Amino acid sequence: VVISYIETAASTTTRRKALKEQYLFNCMCIRCMKV
Repeated sequence: VVISYIETAASTTTRRKALKEQYLFNCMCIRCMKV
């Protein structure tokens, strides 16, 4: 099961920042970890 809380087409930096600010967590998915 995959749940997308934010726009997945955004850059990794943008996604990670939004997740931290809006949902208070750091994503550890493969897409976010490819930095």
